[in-house]
This record gives sequence, structure tokens and C-alpha cells, in this order.
Amino acid sequence: MKRLSLSPFAIITLLLISSTLSAQVQTDIRLISDKGIGSIDKNKEFIIDSISFDPFYDPNADSKFRTTASTVSTYVIAGSQGNKRFKVQARNFPRDLSSLKPVEDNLQNYWFTKNLSTLKVISEIKDLYKTRSDIEAEANEYINMLAKYDLIYDDPFLESYLYSIVTKIIPTNRADGFPYDIKVVLVRDESMNACVFPNGIMIVNTGLLAELHTEDELVAALSHEIAHFVGNHTLVNIRTMEKKVARAEFWAAFATAAAATTEIVAASQGNQYVNGTLTMNTAILSSAIASEVISRLGANFNKEQEKEADLMAMDVLGYLGYDKNAAASLFQRMTDAYNAEGNWAAYYLSGDHPSLRERIQYSGNPSSKQDPTFERKISFAVTDAAISKYNRGRFNQAYKLVSQNISNGVATDDDYLLKALCTLNLYSDLSHNREALSLVQQSKDLNANNANILRTEIIANLRCNDKNRASSLLNSYMNQLSDNMAKISDKESCTYQFYTNEFEWARKMSIKVKGL
Repeated sequence: MKRLSLSPFAIITLLLISSTLSAQVQTDIRLISDKGIGSIDKNKEFIIDSISFDPFYDPNADSKFRTTASTVSTYVIAGSQGNKRFKVQARNFPRDLSSLKPVEDNLQNYWFTKNLSTLKVISEIKDLYKTRSDIEAEANEYINMLAKYDLIYDDPFLESYLYSIVTKIIPTNRADGFPYDIKVVLVRDESMNACVFPNGIMIVNTGLLAELHTEDELVAALSHEIAHFVGNHTLVNIRTMEKKVARAEFWAAFATAAAATTEIVAASQGNQYVNGTLTMNTAILSSAIASEVISRLGANFNKEQEKEADLMAMDVLGYLGYDKNAAASLFQRMTDAYNAEGNWAAYYLSGDHPSLRERIQYSGNPSSKQDPTFERKISFAVTDAAISKYNRGRFNQAYKLVSQNISNGVATDDDYLLKALCTLNLYSDLSHNREALSLVQQSKDLNANNANILRTEIIANLRCNDKNRASSLLNSYMNQLSDNMAKISDKESCTYQFYTNEFEWARKMSIKVKGL
């Protein structure tokens, strides 16, 4: 599926066309503040009529002759309390607007007040429109980079399912006046991670989805990221960031580093199994690409921001009628995954995030519930993560993941073959060898032309001491490869080279089988 990609010029143009110099957000929300705002009385209901944003406000210039030099961003809240009208500018906001509470308690009002409390901070960003347009351009650069290295996981069904959840969570009205749209991008990475950029692009790793077992846990994970988005945490981080390297310079250096990483990963990993072809493990590459971009786009959140997003996600779970303990369940799943990797420090220690131990303690009581209906919906992500685990030698973890798909009745040829490969790598007795051969046959029934299946079938027969069957399969495989090679005109192509290498392996293997 091709994705729409806009140039930085087009993005800036669209922003200018769609935004006036004083963009106004119409609101109809009644709030109560226990601190008061300007001339608004404490603990009394007030109504916000509108919130306007002037990107070119200069407090030192005549309003009729404003200049863009040394300009600051200014938000103005207009409203009423009883018969009294009020207008409060951002520079007069109290430091903490988090005490604002909507009179009508629902999810949309909840999001609005959380977003409203950030206006003071983001109003201190000079040239906010330009900052946002730059972020949009750089986020698109990142997505293009992921696509270039085949790190975007293209699954229309899974993507649509995620959007069906996101649309329940996202706010329909932001106090800062900017679009609230969330664009979900699935990334082929086995790590349990997700992040959101200031323009609403939300990266979701297949590895995160693969470790979830209920929709409640998924809502907790997505709500956490959307909480960062609504709370403008990325913009706050960018505001406090030291001077950044120029965009062109950063991405040129980044492209060079990514290319070098690709070569290193390819050289160190060699041929790996993935979706019926032989390719490198993408986990190292995707992590290498992500780290610097996440920092540059302000998504390297601190402990306070992470905890705030955790608590907001718990509130969202309650508003939507999901299990509020699902956040604790999510963190327990992460703990279990890290333990399986031998990363026990993630539970007790912390860097940018609160430790998982701490997060579980303030999030409730974790559950080990598994929902097969949910697991079936995210089964493609499970397979993708299992492939990555297998390529890294995490055979027990890969085995567990594909076994889940098999037991849920949604296994593909990849799942059966991965389980066979893991079985051959984990066990050596005849019973398990025959089990692996049975799994290979189930995979072959679904896709008889998968080269990985044919090679594994040969190996499994040898493990079962059936040399005659292995020899027969090798001859059949060589004939099939010869036919495929004859159909290819470009002898320099990667496909032709792959078939050539396979043929040589099969030819030499047929000689060895006779001497075994």
C-alpha cells in the first residue's frame, strides 16, 4: 500500500492556508477552578466562549504595526462568569492550570482541560507555527526512512483495528486549536515500544502488540501515547532542547549512519528467515534509526511526563468503560517480556521512565487474563515479532508466540514453520523431530513454494534419519530452482542470486546426504 507523502513546502503551504493569523477555537465548556484565573472567582462555574491564538503577537509593538521580530506566541481565553466577561492572556495564566475541572465529567471535557493546562507553556515557544511545520516535515522524513528500509509493517486489517480503538480515545476539540488527528504507523520492531510525535504520528511496534492479550491493555497503551500528545509533552521537550543541528545536515548524517548500520547488520546477521524470504534481522536497524529521531522530535519523555501519561491513561480506561487495572496488566506484560530477555533491571531500575515495579504499584492490580478474540486480531503482529525473535536466537520466545496463533486457529505457514524451526533448535529427540516434520507439512499445505519450508523439510527428514526422503526432496528442490532461474532474464538480480545460492546449497547437500 502506498502512503501519501507531502513535501515540506506543501506542508507549510497547507498550514498557512488552513490557519488564520488569529485562529480561534470555539468552545462550550463549563469549568471550575479552585485557584481562580485572573478576574475569575475561585470555586465558581465559568464558561469559556473561545480560545484564540496569535502566532505573531509582539507585546512591545503597537497592535496596528506588529512586527515578526522577536515575536512570541499568545493564547487568549475569552469567557464569562455570571454577568461578568473576562479575557485572560497566556502570559497572565497561573503557572498551574491542572486544577481546572469540567462541570460535566466526560472524556472529551477531560481531554480539553488537560490540553488547556498546557497553553501557558507552549505559548512561550517563539514561532510556534514554524516549529510545528518543521516537526511535520521531519516526522515525514522519518516515515520515509522507515519505508526505505522496509521497516513499516503493512497490514490493512491490523491498521484498521487500531484506528477503531484510537477513534474512541482521541479528543474532538483541542484547546490549542491544532488538529487532533492521529496517524498510526506500524513498525517492524520486536521491542515493546510506541511513541507519538507532536504532529500526531504515532509509532506502534509489532513487538508491543505481540505481548498484549486483551483490548483493555491495548487501550491503556494507546491512551498513554495520546496523553503525551494532548499534554504537548513533545513540544515542551523541544522548547527546552539545546539548539538543534540544521534539518538538512541532520538528515544527511542520519541517512549515512542508517546505511552504515544496514551494512553492519546485514554482515553480522547473514541470511535470516522472514515471510518466506531470506533477509536480515530488522530489530537492530529499527532501534538504531529510532533513537536519535525520538530525541530530536521531543519524544524522549522524562519520568514526570511518563507518570502523568500513565495516570491519564488510567482515567481514559475508566471513561471508556475498560478495566482500569489494564495499565498495571500492561506493565506486568512488559516485565514478563523483559524477564524473558534477561533484562531484570527494567523492573527495578529506571532511566527516563519510572521503573516497571513503581508503575505497577501505582497502576492497580495486574491480571493475566487472555482474550483469544483479541489475540486473533493482532495475530499478524505476533508472527512478525516471532520472526524477529527467532532471528535473534530467542527460540523459546518465538515458539511461545507462534504457538499462541496456532492454538487460536489463525496460524499461517510462517507460524507453523517457525514452530518447526524452534522445535529443531530446542530439542534433539526423535519425538520432537517428528513433531517438527509434522509442523513443516502443515506449513507446506498452506504454501508449497516457500523456500524456507522446503529446506526445513529436508533437514527435518535427516533429523528423523530418513535419508532417502531427504535425497528425493533435494532433487525435486533443485529441479524447481532450475525452472525458476530459467524464467529470470536479469542474471544480476537479487532473486536470481538467491536461487543460484540455493541451488548450490542443494547440490552440495545432495552429495553429503549420500555419505551420512
